[in-house]
Amino acid sequence: MRRFKYIAFSLIIFGLFCNTSKAVGTCDYTDRAVLNNEASEVRANYEIKEKELDPNVYGPPDSIIGTEEEDSWVPKTEYLQINILNITENLYVEVSSDLSKDVIRYNYSDTNNGTLAIEWNDVSQVARLKINVNSSGNNGCQDETIRTMSITLPRYNSYSNYGMCEIASEYYLCQKYVTFNEVDFADFIDGVTAEVEKIQNGDNDSDNEDLTWYQAVGKFIAEHKAYFIIGSISLVLIAGIVVVVIIKKRRSSEI
Repeated sequence: MRRFKYIAFSLIIFGLFCNTSKAVGTCDYTDRAVLNNEASEVRANYEIKEKELDPNVYGPPDSIIGTEEEDSWVPKTEYLQINILNITENLYVEVSSDLSKDVIRYNYSDTNNGTLAIEWNDVSQVARLKINVNSSGNNGCQDETIRTMSITLPRYNSYSNYGMCEIASEYYLCQKYVTFNEVDFADFIDGVTAEVEKIQNGDNDSDNEDLTWYQAVGKFIAEHKAYFIIGSISLVLIAGIVVVVIIKKRRSSEI
């Protein structure tokens, strides 16, 4: 009887020990499965946004001073909004970039129902972000990196304001936001000049991409109509000669 009581007491102590260990952060297979599933749903993207600035700090451009536009002018600037979606209470994220050594932690309490919005104002250079999705410890797994993501933020391309880019707006060196580093001005001029000449000479194949097959055929015929006219005349002459020969043969057979 005493032995039975000893065994029962030992089992109770063992159970209490297991529960206590679990409470202080034991991470088992089930916990990891839940975390892996939640972390796999985390997404990251960015949007180009616009915001108003303080008119007392940012004055109007010289070109509108003294005009009616000055009264209604509002200073604005563009920035990037980084969105990290589907963060849960079991997770937190750490965000860092290749432009800084700073690592910033964002908890679920920093989100709006699991969506985190980060304002990124430095659009002068390309930035590559690293996002670590970590366990918060709510379900027993503490501070473990479950998943790592990366996202590239573009920079503002000042060359996009040049008049040449109004003609070649789709050219990669004329895009407003780009993910390549600054190019030499001379290379920009050479590249855009060649693209503008190509567009003006009608060598841009992209014009044909949106045409239906019959529109493309019509355009081809219009561009090569001289050859089609000569070819048509030749076919008429040949057909006429063939008809004359056939008639002559028929008349010969009738005689």
